[in-house]
Amino acid sequence: DEDRLIWVAPNSAAEQAGLVWYLSQVDRAESAMLIADYPLSANWENQPPLGLGELNEDLMAELLDNCPRRQRDNLRFRRDRWRELIADDTVLRIVEDGSLVSVHENHFDDLLLEHCPAVSTNWRRVVGSTMAKSFVSNKSPSDQFLFWRLRELIGQGRIACDGELASTRSSDVTIRRLT
Repeated sequence: DEDRLIWVAPNSAAEQAGLVWYLSQVDRAESAMLIADYPLSANWENQPPLGLGELNEDLMAELLDNCPRRQRDNLRFRRDRWRELIADDTVLRIVEDGSLVSVHENHFDDLLLEHCPAVSTNWRRVVGSTMAKSFVSNKSPSDQFLFWRLRELIGQGRIACDGELASTRSSDVTIRRLT
């Protein structure tokens, strides 16, 4: 249909991945795009949204009313990008310089270790601090992903765990960085 509108928050790896999958499924390239890198008045320092899911109805209305529609940038949002992402067989994608890129699963390990002190600390504090630091750099790993990476680092002997970190419900478990 002629009124098709594609929108994406360009700093969200999940939204970019969804977009390139969608583009790989449709034949039409004529759709107008709303790229939500428009600064919103109610966001912190008028920043664009990190994801469309964070917008309430007023912010969504502001975005729909004021953000310019553009033709799809065939270089930035390529239709064949999904096939490339599938072929590289990695589990983690982030946005670098506005583009979706694949990175090794240990990409956030150094940041996790930086926020894991040598004294016992609740694992949720480590994950929360890591998420906050990555948020500032427009990277947004999920808490579930970071929880998995913590478990991997424990298995590698880089972090000690005082208790069993069996699930994200393990609220009283503490961890500490080993040298």
